[in-house]
Amino acid sequence: MHSPQNAGCRIEGRDPKSKKEMKQRIEAEPHTVTLYSTSVFGQHFNSSLPHLDDGWYVVTGPNPYDNRKWYANVKIHDGIAKVS
Repeated sequence: MHSPQNAGCRIEGRDPKSKKEMKQRIEAEPHTVTLYSTSVFGQHFNSSLPHLDDGWYVVTGPNPYDNRKWYANVKIHDGIAKVS
């Protein structure tokens, strides 16, 4: 697996309220969850989960720029996302 990518998350266009909400939506409706890059370095992405490359994403939430209350690891392999 590649180096982790720093990411933010949106659920149907809004910040998730909690890591739990993000995890539940990824499990039930992954197409409603979008991860986007937050680093000026490395790979740039902004796509819903079914369309992201396999890899390791470190999500800061609810908003990576001005409201950092929780962190999550999202690992995608063969199109399946797991949250820890």
